[in-house]
Amino acid sequence: MLLPIKPICDPKKTRRDGTSLIYIQYCFSAANRTLLNTEIAIPAKYWISKNLSISKNLPPEFGHFDALNEKLKQMLRSVEDLISLADKQGIAEKGTFVKQSFKPNLDVTTLENNTAAVEVLTRAKSSKANDLYDQIDDFILSKHKKVSKATIAIFKILKEHLQAFEVYRKKPITFSSFDYSFYEAFIDFLTFEYIQPRTKEKIVGLKLNTIGKTIKKLRAFIKD
Repeated sequence: MLLPIKPICDPKKTRRDGTSLIYIQYCFSAANRTLLNTEIAIPAKYWISKNLSISKNLPPEFGHFDALNEKLKQMLRSVEDLISLADKQGIAEKGTFVKQSFKPNLDVTTLENNTAAVEVLTRAKSSKANDLYDQIDDFILSKHKKVSKATIAIFKILKEHLQAFEVYRKKPITFSSFDYSFYEAFIDFLTFEYIQPRTKEKIVGLKLNTIGKTIKKLRAFIKD
């Protein structure tokens, strides 16, 4: 089965310990993709992009290259099985379903046979939103050891602001939402309508510098 999935290890996303996480990239449409965290981390120089595998020269403290490559193959097969299951169940939002269901140690047969799996399938069938917030979570995770705690906090606040705006405008925010009109409406919302959480008194609106930081991080996320 030829599917738009492949393992990737981005050297630009090196963490403070010198390793980069290996993700399985699933392009579920021409314009949309999701990244699935394998939880395998190695120095990126030991990733062979041509073969999509870990080099035999990987130092043993990061694990045995053969065993890790086998684990990757098993995870790729699991993703293939998830996509097949989505096709069989008639799930339109394949990206959301795969993202919600994937785990590094996933046994897809359990997904078909237990009650929790039925609930996941039902949510995926009825979901009209994409995996924007999951992507933000992955983005934050990838930045944890590369930026300061203050920057991580701003990205988390960005997610809260987007979710609040989504409720306010009564329309899901997707990647296709981001245009000039969206930015203008989002800024107006944060300036005049946003009710600050976790305050004793009701405070409406944010300061200009706070809004500026939110917009800056949103653009950084989209660019990445």
